[in-house]
Amino acid sequence: MAPALFIVALTAAAPPGLTQTVEDQPEGPQWTLSMQAGGGRLSEDPVAMFRPRVTLEGSQLRVALAAPLFLKISDESPTADSRTMPVTWQNDWSDFETYAAWIEDLAYRSKRGAIQLRAGGLRRQTLGHGTLVDDYTGSYDPSMPRSGVDFVVTTDVVEAKLITDGLVRPRLVAASIAIAPFQIDDRAAGEPLTVALEVATDMRAPITQGTTQIGGADIVVTGAPYVGDELMWSLYGSLGSFFTETRSGALGTHIGTELNWVRGREALLLRVEATVAGAGYDPSYFDDQYAAERNALDRDGATSKAMRVAPAGYGTRGRVEFQTGPLTLGTSVEHSFARAAENPTRASLYGELTSNLWHVGMRVSQRAMRDSGDWFAMGTNSMAILDAAVRIHEEWFAYTLLHHGIRAGDDGIVTPVSDWVIGVGYGMAGTLNRL
Repeated sequence: MAPALFIVALTAAAPPGLTQTVEDQPEGPQWTLSMQAGGGRLSEDPVAMFRPRVTLEGSQLRVALAAPLFLKISDESPTADSRTMPVTWQNDWSDFETYAAWIEDLAYRSKRGAIQLRAGGLRRQTLGHGTLVDDYTGSYDPSMPRSGVDFVVTTDVVEAKLITDGLVRPRLVAASIAIAPFQIDDRAAGEPLTVALEVATDMRAPITQGTTQIGGADIVVTGAPYVGDELMWSLYGSLGSFFTETRSGALGTHIGTELNWVRGREALLLRVEATVAGAGYDPSYFDDQYAAERNALDRDGATSKAMRVAPAGYGTRGRVEFQTGPLTLGTSVEHSFARAAENPTRASLYGELTSNLWHVGMRVSQRAMRDSGDWFAMGTNSMAILDAAVRIHEEWFAYTLLHHGIRAGDDGIVTPVSDWVIGVGYGMAGTLNRL
């Protein structure tokens, strides 16, 4: 049987805090090698996990390559192909994304910061105020990592951004371009104004018979009535449309306010908005829970998100995130008055704490909340993950990862699963699995 319910999920976190001071850092690019090994369970299957890693770090470029390898020690419900193989690979070697996921972290920043490129296990990706893509993560499943791309080009008046959640066969492709029109030709604006165009699509969203293309586009106008040295208050509004291969023209609008405060190593984000949606328009469609909803909205996997037509109505969304030094805490809530009879409230709670000796990160997401007690009611509508790493001696570290979510079997049936891994590692691997 699967292990008892976990509200945490384990990620192979690299040892935190194994860093050097500026005085200790040698000049030129630096190579480091590390290795992690451990064991645990993926759903009902005992597994062994190995993760060799090599890292190159320079002044403008960082590259970390890591191969997360899972071996099934046995299969409690063997298929015809695996009955004669007590040890089998969990990795899908026929999927090119398996090899692309070995790019754990690739980061480049031009000298002046106008061009920034990041590839690897991207998490918490947002376009603008999150009206279309909000806090998106391609995969929380430790056995199915994905590496994507986040590419940003910035000038004084334009910012362009491209996001993909895969390097070979991406599911999500999203882009935005934002313009500050009154700063063109050095015409200073008394109150900053930004106009942005955002588009996002899943080109292979699963449906009953095969796949379909689904996506949306919106125009977002943002004004900042107040901009100070530490505080910025902005108001924004958006008009968006959603489409599939069989229907189009679903319209929705977002009207919100956002407060950003920064002082040294402390920061606060507060966002509140109201939404009005026509039938078929789902606010912030690509969010932190899309990776699960993409495959199934119900237990038997009969309804994927692409097959669902969102009801018309209005709702509210909000996010609070606070950071002070090594600590980050945040929560997001979305409530739909149109879905009061089924899944009225979606919510996420996340946090991260890092020191020079250890790292802990967690996230709990619920897709069908009716009261505060549902935070820990783990089931098909729930996802939870916790990863931790601690330095135990010199360059040796211990790590653990716990995960609860859903996973589709070969027959398409979606069931809740709980995974865990625990092990040790050696070496200055520099990339943490940030939640």
